[in-house]
Amino acid sequence: MTTATEFQPRRVHTKLSVWTLFLTTLFVGWMVLPRIQTANAKEAEIFKIKLPSPDISANALAQSPITILTAEGWKWNKEYPAKFSIKTSPIVAAVPGEFSHKTANIEVKGKLVTLPLELKGLTAGKGTVTLTGNFSICNEETCKLFRNQSFDFDVVVK
Repeated sequence: MTTATEFQPRRVHTKLSVWTLFLTTLFVGWMVLPRIQTANAKEAEIFKIKLPSPDISANALAQSPITILTAEGWKWNKEYPAKFSIKTSPIVAAVPGEFSHKTANIEVKGKLVTLPLELKGLTAGKGTVTLTGNFSICNEETCKLFRNQSFDFDVVVK
């Protein structure tokens, strides 16, 4: 038969483990997570994207270029195999449906990158177009990879 004093070291060890886990969780929540969010905010300052807001007539094409402007000290990485895909709603079609390094339809002029998108109205209504891309932007010291970055914009077909 075991006595109560034999269980005492186990209880102390368990209590210490629980307190250690609790304090570690607090540390991660207060110290580490804000730094991760700050890093994401800094990455958002590396570029600005200008999305179109086109009004299109049914059965007509509309020029709807998408532009990306890199921040001061940053440039588009021409060597990275950048790729963007366009997902449209049933009221509109995208021409082309994809921009990529391979097809050479991404226009880079200095700090300005242009995706020369054309949208064709199919039927009247409102919808959303989603641009999803993988690309890289560099400065003198490092390159940042952006994977599966999604941007939505609204389209009105009259």
